[in-house]
Amino acid sequence: GVKEKTVTLIGGDRPLFGVKVKSRRPLADWDRFRGLSSELGCWPLIIPTEKNTLAPLEEGLTGFGEGASPVESLLNGADGKTIFSKLENEQEGEPEEGSWPGQLPGAGRYTLIKPVKKGIFGSELIIALIPAGNPWEVFAYLNYGGWNDCPEPRAHVAIHRMWNEEYGAEPVTLTHDTLECRVPNPPSDKDSAMRLAHQHYLYCYDIVDQGVETLNNLGGTLLNNNIWYFWWD
Repeated sequence: GVKEKTVTLIGGDRPLFGVKVKSRRPLADWDRFRGLSSELGCWPLIIPTEKNTLAPLEEGLTGFGEGASPVESLLNGADGKTIFSKLENEQEGEPEEGSWPGQLPGAGRYTLIKPVKKGIFGSELIIALIPAGNPWEVFAYLNYGGWNDCPEPRAHVAIHRMWNEEYGAEPVTLTHDTLECRVPNPPSDKDSAMRLAHQHYLYCYDIVDQGVETLNNLGGTLLNNNIWYFWWD
């Protein structure tokens, strides 16, 4: 069970609860709650508690209006392939292809997960416990997305369900504009990495357009990498 005291991060009809953890090993704490997810019926997400992070999440949680919960309707939406076809049809312009990088980057690191002494979490780490039986369902409960180029909640759900089935991808940490995932089974060859890079670009233009600059560079970062990073401007 959970030994830490549960705190209310966001109140209201669709509340968000979590636990405060004093830790120098944030990922180990997340992993512990990941192991309890079936027992708790909740998926853990490391979420910074600064106002600029919680306020947009609160907008999502309170943005459903009155009436029946939309979570089920978001979970029963289109499949990932259909969503990607739709995103491809809506795509404006083509990404720079570039050439396959001569030197591949080393193992990825979580940009948001650092020892609390040096990190952005202050003296304590907050692990939110999202009522979700599966990792991709967190986006439905949080009603996450639908602003700027960030996909609609239904798209997040469908895409992450597909990526979980194919790569074992699981969301680990989330802010109002950044998402990082753990990936036990990343692509292990160039063709698979490039196929995934196309999907990542459709899902999140900014990681190329304002990040690694070319699709091939993105493919290089995805090859055998157990961490995925997404950021929407």
